[in-house]
Amino acid sequence: AGTGLEGQAALDSGSVAIATQEGRIEYIDAVNITSSVNGDTVRTELVIYQRSNTNTCTHQKPQVRQGECVKKGQILADGAATVGGELSLGKNVLVAYMPWEGYNFEDAILISERLVYEDIYTSFHIVRYRIEICMTSQGPERITREIPHLDAHSLRHLDENGLVMLGSWIETGDVLVGKLTPQTTEESLCAPEGRLLQTIFGIEVSTARENCLRTPIGGRGRVIDVRWINRVDDSGDNAETVHVYISQKRKIQVGDKVAGRHGNKG
Repeated sequence: AGTGLEGQAALDSGSVAIATQEGRIEYIDAVNITSSVNGDTVRTELVIYQRSNTNTCTHQKPQVRQGECVKKGQILADGAATVGGELSLGKNVLVAYMPWEGYNFEDAILISERLVYEDIYTSFHIVRYRIEICMTSQGPERITREIPHLDAHSLRHLDENGLVMLGSWIETGDVLVGKLTPQTTEESLCAPEGRLLQTIFGIEVSTARENCLRTPIGGRGRVIDVRWINRVDDSGDNAETVHVYISQKRKIQVGDKVAGRHGNKG
């Protein structure tokens, strides 16, 4: 039993899609809801797997049927923390207040392994990694797939532009964005292999060093979005930034916080 304010809390949260006018639902899919209002077509776009400020996954699911008549202010789609237009947090599980061989000492909580295997307490998170393309004293940095000294396996997820491909499953250390930073010839020859190549074989040493964006430790997941942003800063220079969004599926593990509805956390 709730408090009776779950519906109002869901409306005030801003996470649900609400009908702006009275009408009839004409079409529904996973991306938008189309309704007919006084002969006009009104399209409501849904939030699909977007990142929140706390790296959680924001997603909306339709809660109306095709052909249904809706009123102004009625909820069209549920958010990440609502069900049926009402606030619905967490999962209801069977709880026993009893000692269990010391594992639940003081505020510790012991859970069944079934909550892990059956994904009862599994959550989705969206992490954003970013890299900037700057203008240096030796020239502009550039995004490319042609990175010297890196094997094909390290670059296997990059497209022809040097950006990671959508849908790729990435692991720790994988290259997400290939970037080369220009440097002087003297800096290139500082490395022993550079001097060796030029002395013995006469090979021209690359005047750019690799400065790629890599997946950090614990960053494994699925690439769901890549954005290349261009903007002009106050000095008139063109500033470029690449954002890579990765979806992660995280199971509950030792040390995670678990709480009841009365503030009894542990």
